[in-house]
Amino acid sequence: MFGVSVVTEVAVLGWFLAILNPRKNPVSFEIALIMSLFLGFFIVFGVPWMNRISPSKIKFTDKKLIRLRGNRVLHIKWSAVESFHFTANKECAILQLKTSKQDELKIGLDPSISINDLKGFLIEVGLELSK
Repeated sequence: MFGVSVVTEVAVLGWFLAILNPRKNPVSFEIALIMSLFLGFFIVFGVPWMNRISPSKIKFTDKKLIRLRGNRVLHIKWSAVESFHFTANKECAILQLKTSKQDELKIGLDPSISINDLKGFLIEVGLELSK
């Protein structure tokens, strides 16, 4: 909620500066306050939610995995990954990577990706297949 209050304060400050300019005709304070609250909630809660539901773009390289989701990029070096395994659900196969920090990253795989080819690649870069 702190983020919402910061956005609201900045927006109301902008409204206050607009009423000081005689050439501007800003909306009433009540409308400006309501609009700034909606803007604050959207920036603090809406944008991260949209980033979370947006699809990821995954790139496997010889040295690392790169995941782009929303406006965030995650680089995971293969040396930081201890093991991997595959599971499946109704829609797709899931690649689960376990890092040396005991974090687990789950990646849903497109059905067009060959699980055997991906498994061979991951073993080739030095990862261990767990059960």
